[in-house]
Amino acid sequence: MKKGAVSLSVNFLVIIIVSMAVLSMGIYLTRQMVAKGYEMQLDLDEQTERQIWALLDDGGIVVSPVNVKEVTRGKTFAVFPVGVRNILGVETAFTMQISAANVGGCASQLGWVAVREGIISGSAMESTRNIDNQAEDIFVVGVKVPSNVPPCTYVFDTVVFSSVGGTPTSYGTPQKLYVKAR
Repeated sequence: MKKGAVSLSVNFLVIIIVSMAVLSMGIYLTRQMVAKGYEMQLDLDEQTERQIWALLDDGGIVVSPVNVKEVTRGKTFAVFPVGVRNILGVETAFTMQISAANVGGCASQLGWVAVREGIISGSAMESTRNIDNQAEDIFVVGVKVPSNVPPCTYVFDTVVFSSVGGTPTSYGTPQKLYVKAR
C-alpha cells in the first residue's frame, strides 16, 4: 500500500470525525434555541397581564380574559392566561387541570399542551401553586397544534381545584380554551 493512500484515508477519517462533532453541536444548539423560544412564547404580554389583574380586582376568582386564539398548525403557539384569586381565608394550594375535549369531530390532544411546572395526571395536565390569602396568581397554558392534524377549532377544558383541608374542591368557574388551527 502506498504512503499517499494511507494519508488520504487518515485525512478522510479526520474530516468525518470533525463533521460529526460539528453536526452534533448544531443539533444541540438548535434544540436549546427551540426550547428557549417555546419558554419565551409562554410569557404573557403586559396588556394581557393587566387585564387579568383588573378582572381579579373586580371580584373574579378564576378568570381567563383571552380564551380564543388562532394559530398556524405546526408553527405558532396559543398562549392562554388563567388568573386565580384566593378568597378562602388561608394560604391554599390551587391545582389547575386541563383536559382535551372532542367537540364537533375536532379531537384535541393533551400532548399539545404545555404548562409551567405541569405534569400529566391520568387524562389531564395539572399544575399546582400555593397562593396566599387574598393574593392572586396566573397560570399560563400553551398549546401547539401539530401540522399533521386537520384545520379545526380544538377545545381544552380547564378546572381549578382548591385543597382546603386536604380535599380537592372545584373552585370558581371552569374555563374553555379554544384554539382555531388553520
